[in-house]
Amino acid sequence: MESKRGTMRKGCICLLLRTLIAIFIMDLVPASAQDKSSAHDQELVSAGQESYTSIASIPPGAQVFVDGVLGGTTGSIPVMFFLLRHGDTPRVITIKRDGYELYEQKIVPNGSPILITAVLKPAGDVGGPVGVKSDSSVERSKNEDSQAQTSNADYAKAVGYAVKATRDIQDDMVDPTTFTILQIVAITKQEKDGRLSFRGCVHFVGSNRMGGREQQWGGYSVDKKGYVKNWSGGEDNTCYVGRNEVQTDVTDAVEKTLWGH
Repeated sequence: MESKRGTMRKGCICLLLRTLIAIFIMDLVPASAQDKSSAHDQELVSAGQESYTSIASIPPGAQVFVDGVLGGTTGSIPVMFFLLRHGDTPRVITIKRDGYELYEQKIVPNGSPILITAVLKPAGDVGGPVGVKSDSSVERSKNEDSQAQTSNADYAKAVGYAVKATRDIQDDMVDPTTFTILQIVAITKQEKDGRLSFRGCVHFVGSNRMGGREQQWGGYSVDKKGYVKNWSGGEDNTCYVGRNEVQTDVTDAVEKTLWGH
């Protein structure tokens, strides 16, 4: 009898541990692995209990940890996931890369997108020896790397805003389950005040008021505070790129973030 009880006790403890581990891991699940169209999830976002999170680093190739749990490694596409809120206790985002100082930021998810671009500082960077001139080719290479890294940071933001707008457009459908992405274009512009503005276009198939499905166009814009405003329902292509604007196709990145394909 004691042997059976001991076995049952051990079995219960193992089950409890597996359950607790599963719950902890679900706090940090890749956006691509979650069905964000579920009613429960929408309640979490609307209630400010979960936030879409996009993390990039300059330079890329850094590991991203949330409360000590590895969430991924930054690259040409940022690390993207949905982060749950733990009451008023901040979630700790830590970014590590060999040869660079540790980057850390504390965040309390509130339903709004969390977009982080960590500019990593070289460890022990105190500048070069006095009086030593750098080779012009080395300086040119550094400038090119800097431009590429800046583009990567802007791309992370563009994808984050596109994901938020696409989700909102889907949620506004009569039947959100009929929503299919055809193409998403992010549009950026360097404004006179030096900031980079974001907007974009979403081409999709979705439900209409008659109960059928049809191709539609939608769009979105981002104000100076980072709030995303979207609209949809037009059958005509209203997507245009103005002077000094740059367009980037972010269809794949948005689909992988939302649905994993």
